[in-house]
This record gives sequence, C-alpha cells and structure tokens, in this order.
Amino acid sequence: MAGALSGRARQRLTLPLNPEDAADYVQRGVDHLWVHNQNWLDLSKPGGMIVIAEGDGIRLTDINGKRYIDAMSGLWVVNSGHGRRELAEVAADQMARLAYVNTFAYASPPAIDLASKLATITPDGIERFFFVNSGSEAVETAIKMAQAYHHARGDKKRTKIIARRGSYHGVTLGALSVNGSTYASRVPYEPLSPNARHIPGINCYHCPYEKTYPDCNVFCARAYEQLIEFEKPDSIAAIIAEPISTANGAFVPWQEYWQTLRALCDKYGILLIADEVINGFGRTGRWFGIDHYGITPDIMTTAKGLSSGYAPIACTMTTLQVAEAFATDKKHTFTHGITFGTHPVSCAVALANVEILEREGLVENS
Repeated sequence: MAGALSGRARQRLTLPLNPEDAADYVQRGVDHLWVHNQNWLDLSKPGGMIVIAEGDGIRLTDINGKRYIDAMSGLWVVNSGHGRRELAEVAADQMARLAYVNTFAYASPPAIDLASKLATITPDGIERFFFVNSGSEAVETAIKMAQAYHHARGDKKRTKIIARRGSYHGVTLGALSVNGSTYASRVPYEPLSPNARHIPGINCYHCPYEKTYPDCNVFCARAYEQLIEFEKPDSIAAIIAEPISTANGAFVPWQEYWQTLRALCDKYGILLIADEVINGFGRTGRWFGIDHYGITPDIMTTAKGLSSGYAPIACTMTTLQVAEAFATDKKHTFTHGITFGTHPVSCAVALANVEILEREGLVENS
C-alpha cells in the first residue's frame, strides 16, 4: 500500500479524479492529516475536507474539478499568482546544484543574492537580513533580537514588548504572547511570556478611547507614552505593530500615527518593530506597508509574499545600528538559528519571485 501511494504521489493527477479516488483522498486526509487551525469534527463531515490539487493565476481546482477564485491569495501569500513555472524551474535547478547547506555555519550564493536584492527595496537604513521559515518565526526572532540588542548594550532590564490589542503576530509561544488578535486563542497556552504588554489598537470607526479624528490628535499613538512611563522606560525593549492591520480588520492608521510611534521610540531608546508579514511585498500598493508613512523601523518582519508561497521563507530585517550591537564582542553573538532558515532553495525561489513582482509591476498594479 505504501509503495502504491508513493508512486501515485509522483504522478500528475488528472482532474477531475474519478469518484472512488477522490473519496479515497478525502478519507485518508480525515484519517491521517492534521489540517492547521481546523477542527477534526468539521473536516470529517461530508464536504468538510476540500482537497486542492492545482492552481493557475488567481484560480484553484480541487480533486473533483471544481474551480475557485483564490480571493485570499492562499493566506495573503500568493502575490505573484499560482502556476508560475519559472519559479518551479528555479527551485529544481537550485535543488540539483545545492539543496542544503549547514545554515549555522555557511552562506550560499542564493542567500547572499536575496539579501542584496532586499537591501534595494526595503526602507532606507534596513540592511541586514536574517532568514527563517514563517511569519511566526520572524516575529519570534524579532522579539529575541530586540531583547538581545539591549542586553548587548548593557540595558539588561529592557525585556518587555508592547503590542496592540487586535493585531495578529503569529502562533509560536513568543509571537502568541504579543498577539492581540482573538483569531488565535491564547487561553490554552497560558501563562505566556510575562514580558508582553498590550495597548488598545487603532479603529477610528469604533475608537477604543471614544475620540474622533482629527480632534483626537492621534491619541491612540500618544497613549503609548502613558504605558511606557507606567512600565518604566528602561524596562521596554520594543514596540511591535502591523503598519496596516489585516487579520483583525483592515484598519489604516493616519500618517501621524507611525510618525508618533517613531518619535516615542527615539525618545525612550525603544526599538520599533514593523510586522510586515501580511503587508509586505506589494499588498498595499508599495513594497511595504511602512513605506506609506515615511519612517524606517528598527526591525521588520516579513514572510508570505516574499516567495509568494512557492517555498517556505521569512525574514527578520534590521538596521545596521541593531546588527552592529552584536558585532562588538564575540560574547554578544546573536545565538539564534533555524535549521531550515536561509535555505538555498527557498532563497533562490524568493529572489526570482521578487524579480517577477518588480518586472511585471505587480506592486504598482495592486
């Protein structure tokens, strides 16, 4: 049975599958596959497990031949569209040339090329790139990097991260600690990191402070200062926020919001983290959501559109000021890494994807 299944897996499925084969896939999926964020009771119902077999442009096709418009681009991921054979060919070529290298010890040409390319499209000052595999890992890395940055500079009390209620930042334990979205339940995993602090988010339609713009003078941003003073400035490592909220509602801040956050971080020596996992790589009509606000964060987290989902890759991006804090002494080395981070195949695919976004004007088109 196992041999037959592996042989079938190497064949290109002809859609639609006959009813027996389609039913077999669904049953084996229900029996063995743990679909993320779904309840098994729902999946086991008739029609509960949808098995997608092909993608082309904006459309998906399931094993029964039914077609769908992928209006969510996967999970805000497939920025350059499904079925890009060019990206498949880049992956195959890189796999044949170098599929993997010890990412704790060595660099690879695709990783260097991708980092160099990103340095040309990120906000001025963002110049160092730490590659991981997912948005949650990128946020996890950013949190550790911010805390380690202050530790390396002698500010060992700076461990707290301020996040917004309503913002989504991922589901690994560190990311979940700063996650303020009801979409990802925190309760079963508590207690989470004691270093997370939360502040009301932005929602001018139903302002949590019951104020109205512009008379409010962006109070939602200025309110951070009250929390900073209450917690003591020398205990705050970073503020993290999505430039434009997405998972909890598409709330677009006013121009002054991010400029106020930048000024507060500069005033109190706090790092500013822009979570671009969803916004990044053209989804807002600019390369990054923060590009709309004319500031440079200290750290950016990206994933999703970086490779348009053709290979798992994410990136925590920093300014030289942040990176150089770890270069003053070997004891300050940022001791953090992911086995498949900086994966040569993922880096090669991501670079080709960024070139497609650029060549075809997809950022401007959005």
